[in-house]
Amino acid sequence: MKINDLYNLRNAIVEIKDEKLPIKLAYNLAKFMKKTDSDIDFMFEKQREILSSYSSENGDIHVPAAAKEKVNAALKEITEMDVDVPTLEINLSDISNLKLSVAVMNALSEFIVEK
Repeated sequence: MKINDLYNLRNAIVEIKDEKLPIKLAYNLAKFMKKTDSDIDFMFEKQREILSSYSSENGDIHVPAAAKEKVNAALKEITEMDVDVPTLEINLSDISNLKLSVAVMNALSEFIVEK
C-alpha cells in the first residue's frame, strides 16, 4: 500500500473512532493505528526535512518558483512509497449502522468484508 493511502485510511479510522463499535472491531482498529504510527511519523519527518530549508523563522514556508518542481517531486516520492500494513478486516455488518462519507467509505473499502 502507498503511504498516502495509509494516511487516508488512518484518517477514515479517525472519523469513526468515537462511534460505538463492536469491541473486536474497536480493538483491531486501535491495534492497526498503533502498528502504523511509525510509517506516518516517517512520512511527516521526511516532509519536514524537505521543507525545512524553505521555512522562515516564524514557520512560514516559501518555496521559490525555481525549486517548486524539485520539491513537489520529492514530496510525491515520499507519499508514493510502498509500506507494509498489518492485516485489517472490517465486517460490513459492524459498520452498517454508521453514516459514512464517500471519502471514508472509499478509504475503508479495501478492508471491508461481507460475512
